[in-house]
Amino acid sequence: MPRLPEPNIIERIRTKLTQLGCPDVRPAEGSPEWNRVCGSFAWTPDLMAGSIAGNGDPEDFLIDVFSPKGEQFVNARAGSPTAAATFKKVLEQRGSFSIADLGREYEPFYGPINKKIAKYSTSRNGSPMLGLAMYFCLAGNSFVGPILAHMHSLAALDDAFGLTLTPSSEQVRSSLDSMFGEADSVAILVHDLKVQLAFLMVHADKLSEEKLTEKTLLLINAGVVHEEFLWKHHPVIGWLRALALGPLPLTDLGGEP
Repeated sequence: MPRLPEPNIIERIRTKLTQLGCPDVRPAEGSPEWNRVCGSFAWTPDLMAGSIAGNGDPEDFLIDVFSPKGEQFVNARAGSPTAAATFKKVLEQRGSFSIADLGREYEPFYGPINKKIAKYSTSRNGSPMLGLAMYFCLAGNSFVGPILAHMHSLAALDDAFGLTLTPSSEQVRSSLDSMFGEADSVAILVHDLKVQLAFLMVHADKLSEEKLTEKTLLLINAGVVHEEFLWKHHPVIGWLRALALGPLPLTDLGGEP
């Protein structure tokens, strides 16, 4: 599977969110609906969900997507010089390494996340009505960058949010490990993300020996599923609350709901 063009990546994320039950996910950028309601709001998200008042209304649920290419592992100027040097040494010596050996140079992930939070949350008075998605296309015969980036992104999120520094650390590690298995998997974790964000999704399409599998991690911000949350009746928040509080296991919903 070659790297997809941006419109196809956005469609893959829209499809996966729909499969998981997110209500009324649809294109924003370039759509007649968004053009009609955007008003003076300066930024254009990739997707939107639920009813949209427009003009930067903090209750509008916006979703933006990015797809790390992994250049930082082959280009020292792309944000992770130590990781690039480590990877180069491994290639030259035909050795092996672990993800921990790549270090903690996470700016290629943190940078886009922080920029998108600034665009779609900070600009709307700190609204948490925002979902972000990272997409990876993993194929054994293609550039190794996205494969390394996918693995390193999970370490970056653990480091940023302390996912495994909780009483349920074993469950969390099992969820993260499921991202590297052979079968389709969906892992859902509820955690205090400490940022103005409702959810962060990591999705990978993995092609191995002509078999395509889908690996999805959905991090739900605990702050938006509290009973006291201001917009708890919004359909997207209702969906997140159902995932967080419902009877299905939080670490493996599998397939379509």
